[in-house]
This record gives sequence, structure tokens and C-alpha cells, in this order.
Amino acid sequence: MKPKKPKDSDQIENQKIDIKSRLGYFSEFVTAYELAVIIKKSGGQLTNRSKINKLKADMNTRKAELLKLVPANKRSEILRQESAGKIIAKQMFNDLILNGSEGNDYHTLEFDINLTGDSAKGVAKADIVLTVKRPSKKKIIDQIAASLKAYKSPNINLANSTFTSLLQKLSGDEDYENKALSKFEGIIFSAMVDEYMKLKKVKDRKTAEDTVGSGAKFLKTEGVSMFSKLKESGRRASKTSHKEVAKLIIKEFENIYQKNKKQVNKNLLSLIGMDGEDDFYAAIGEPGKQKVLSSRQSNEMKMFLESVKENKMNIKMEPSNSGNAVDVSVMLADKQIAKSSISFTDTGIGSGGMTKSKGAGKTNFWFNVKAFL
Repeated sequence: MKPKKPKDSDQIENQKIDIKSRLGYFSEFVTAYELAVIIKKSGGQLTNRSKINKLKADMNTRKAELLKLVPANKRSEILRQESAGKIIAKQMFNDLILNGSEGNDYHTLEFDINLTGDSAKGVAKADIVLTVKRPSKKKIIDQIAASLKAYKSPNINLANSTFTSLLQKLSGDEDYENKALSKFEGIIFSAMVDEYMKLKKVKDRKTAEDTVGSGAKFLKTEGVSMFSKLKESGRRASKTSHKEVAKLIIKEFENIYQKNKKQVNKNLLSLIGMDGEDDFYAAIGEPGKQKVLSSRQSNEMKMFLESVKENKMNIKMEPSNSGNAVDVSVMLADKQIAKSSISFTDTGIGSGGMTKSKGAGKTNFWFNVKAFL
């Protein structure tokens, strides 16, 4: 039998993304099914597309697909998404506003659960739309258009990206470039090449770059011991650059923010997943310990979202105490309403050899929603 061709890094990364999106999609189906169960137990009427049996079958189909894709040692993630769907469904139902003149006699109300799915991506932000009507009056009593998330902790990594890519995301300018930042992004590979030239007394840099960047071939020709020396040199160079990178990111961000504060604030919301007019729900934590963040319940989140809409929010960046990271404060007047941080990581070196695209310096942009819970 002919052996399968090994997957390249792009294939592996795309597979990871596909599994991640399927897990999130599965959680949406769990939410829809659990909502239907709660509504049925409360005596409410369900529309045809919201029937329990149909939603349960769709949910189980997606779970079966995941069980084939997700390795056995990673299946706790399926459980976390399943648990998230259950508690978000309960919170959504509790958030419905059915009182007042309409009352909350569920027997007289019709509930529609619409999983917007892939068909609405780019058109609607909501993952699930729950609509409650009084059929006799053809009147919508309440509607929750919900954007759903599931996070392991309240400290959310908004962007694991290169320095330049982070500023592209915050500014919304895909053509944004900075030569100094680009140089810092490539400092790991560059330092490894420098070390190789010194150890092997190679004069021609192009030859050294081609050799160090030849992947597994380098390990065969130069040995693992040599590669380990180069790795150490690359990581050491990267770590010594963090203070300069932090200063440069702050300076560049301030320039961008002064020019287009309103758009940057909106882009920050987009990274968190709170953009649009939808209700926002996030299950945070591990199964059994999850808490639900609901934009209908959290006054702190409402204040945060309103400050963005009214352009009253200010983002302030400054070096951390060590200088090796960036502290980010989200301010409303003199009050800090949220905080985040930008840390730096060296990625892609591994032990299987280098290519010229590996080893880039990257950021982790952390945003803590604990204040909203």
C-alpha cells in the first residue's frame, strides 16, 4: 500500500480551524435543542422547525461527526461545548421578557428557534434567533438574536497573531505595514542564521538562510545538536526584543487611535465577538463550573457596549511593570471598565527543523471579561 503523503502545516492548521468551527456549531445545536426542551416543559408551542425531535437529530448528527474528527484525548472539548449549550439555553429562556400586559402564560405563546447557521454568515451576526409570538394577535412579544461563545476562562485570547497583524485587526487596515515590526517578527530566524554563520564560519548569508531554512534536511546534514544551539540563540534574541516591540506597538497604536478612535473601538468589539446589535452570550469555564455572561443581564457589559456606541470609550496602552508586555486599559471617563494585555510569544520553531516562514514573533492579545460576570 502506498503511504499517505504527510500533511503540511497549512493542512494541519486548516483542520484545526475546521474542528474548532464545528465544535462551536455543535454547541449552537445543543443550545437550540435544550431551548426546545425547556419551552416544551413550560407548555409553550413550538414552530415546525423548532420541534424537539428534529433539533435532537440534527444535534446528534453533528456530535457523531465530531467524534470521528476529534482525537480521544481531546474529546473533553466536546463535553465543554455541550455543557455550554445547555446553560446558555437556560439563560436565554430566563432572559425572555414576557411579563407586563402580555403576561407569561406560555400556553398562549408560540416559540420559534432559528439556527442561522452558515447561510447567514456575513449577513446576520446572530447564531440563534429565538422569537416569541402571540399567534392570536400576530404580535412578537420578544426576540433574542444571540451571538454564542464558549470560553475556558474569562481571560480571552482575542488575537494570536504577528505584531503587524494585530495592528491590522485593530485598525481595520489590511494594508498596514511597519518595517521595524516586520523585522522584529523575523528576529528568531534571523538570529538563528547569524548563529549558524558564526559557528560554521559561513560568509554568504543567502547560503546560510537556505541551509537553516531547509526544514528536516538541516537536521540530517547538520544534526540535532546544532539545531538546538540555533533555537536557543533565536529564542534569546526574541526575548531581548520584547521591550522594544512593546514600545513600538504602543507608539503605533496611539498613532492609529488618534486618527480613527471610533473605528478602532468597534474593531475591538469585533475581536471579542460583541459587535452588532445582537444579544451576547458566553459560557465561561469548564463543565460543572461554567458561568454565563449575558448582555441582557450584565449592567457592566451594557455600560461597556453603550460607551462604544456613543464613542465615549478610550483605550489606553502602556508598558507592563517588566516592560516585556503591554497593559491595555479600557476607560470610560476616569473609570476602568475592562482591562486586557498584550504578551509576546515565540512560535513555530519546534524540533522538526526550520523554514523561512517559521519562528515568527507573535502577540497574544488577552481580554478579561471577569468584570462583566
